[in-house]
Amino acid sequence: MTAPALSILTSWPTSRAAGSGTVTFLEGFLQAVLEAGWEATVEVPASPILQTDDYRAMIDARLACNEAWRSRVFPAGVPILGLDWDGFRLTDAQRTGRQVIASPRGLFADLATTEIELRDSLLQQAEWERIALHAADWTFVASHYAKHKVVELYRLPPERIAVLPNGLHPGFAAALDRAVPFSWSRPGILTVAKFYPRKQIPLLIEAYARARQQGLEADLYLLGDGMEMPQVRALIAEHRLEARVHLPGVITDLATLARYYRSCLFVCHPSIQETFGNVLIEALAAGKAIVCSDAASLPEVAGEVGMYVAAGDVEALAEGLIDATRMLLQYPALQLEIAERALVQASRFSWPAMVHGFGACLTSWEKSQTLPAAWV
Repeated sequence: MTAPALSILTSWPTSRAAGSGTVTFLEGFLQAVLEAGWEATVEVPASPILQTDDYRAMIDARLACNEAWRSRVFPAGVPILGLDWDGFRLTDAQRTGRQVIASPRGLFADLATTEIELRDSLLQQAEWERIALHAADWTFVASHYAKHKVVELYRLPPERIAVLPNGLHPGFAAALDRAVPFSWSRPGILTVAKFYPRKQIPLLIEAYARARQQGLEADLYLLGDGMEMPQVRALIAEHRLEARVHLPGVITDLATLARYYRSCLFVCHPSIQETFGNVLIEALAAGKAIVCSDAASLPEVAGEVGMYVAAGDVEALAEGLIDATRMLLQYPALQLEIAERALVQASRFSWPAMVHGFGACLTSWEKSQTLPAAWV
């Protein structure tokens, strides 16, 4: 029997320093399909070199990748999976005789509502994403929230959309097992994010400053960087929090990242737009409590482990930081209870399960032009 095969199109930078859920998805999905015995190739043209420091230049480079793929001769009959809007310019000849699947990882039409500075670029990509989704045979997303938004924003029929959640980053569980906590002098609150407006990092600093005024005795660790870093630094200075808010930068090494998760009291993720939220799976795998917004896909992922606050509400977030810190420090048994619930919740997400669902969708579409009810 011939092993299943797949061609994957992605023009997004594949470095973890790019800080994208697309990178996390690609690493986890690719390892899982290979371990399942698939033959999979990732199609990334050698040129032009993708930019990560200039967003608009990177979009131009990504578009050039899609133009280059128009002359690519793909293996006959092998399905093509395009991430985000990649593959939107495939020719009719390239599509004939194979399944073409789209998987939007960020939803650009949704991002355009929060990332005002980049709105023009996001709306252009949203149009390319719309083309890719409607040209594909079927689509899969990582959450029911994402499916709802694809139907709402791109008018794609819901029966052509499968929900296949992500799993934990490959190797992270082993990194957690080996991780030795840092020797912090005070409890730590951990946030891991790219500093985009939707992540609400400035709001978090404002909430943390208010919580400190009300007696919060915990430090804040912000792992990441991004377009709002100047504003973040200015707010830290304005509130004189230099000694309490730590900026380690982007942590791409899993062993070091695991140490931060092991060391923190809880994880805070105030984002108002997420199609999945890979940070939450990492927190769950580390057995940590989560304070997060009641928005987008976050409740789907965090489940009963989440301590939810109103999205975009600085006072609610300040109260959440205070309440979570007080409860977890006052009741050590609660930390153990949450850790047990977190591990159970984390076990519901795995790359092998995701790949199994993907394979079932491929087979069902080939046989009947429909997706299995279990994943729709």
